[in-house]
Amino acid sequence: MYIYIYILFYIYCYAEALVAATREIGLEVSADKTMYIVMSRDQNAGRIHSVRIDNSTFEGVEEF
Repeated sequence: MYIYIYILFYIYCYAEALVAATREIGLEVSADKTMYIVMSRDQNAGRIHSVRIDNSTFEGVEEF
C-alpha cells in the first residue's frame, strides 16, 4: 500500500512540475489530451486514477 501511495504522490509532483514549467515559457498543457500510464511489477501500482492540478484533470490509462 505504501508503494502505491508513493507512486501517486510521484505522479502528482511531476505533473505539477510539468504544468509550472510550461507556464514559465508561455505554454499550456492540454489536460484533455494529456494522459499518463504507470508501469510497474506491483499490481496495485497499475490502478487507474486521475490527477487534478490547477483545475485540470490528467487521466490515468491502462494502455495508449
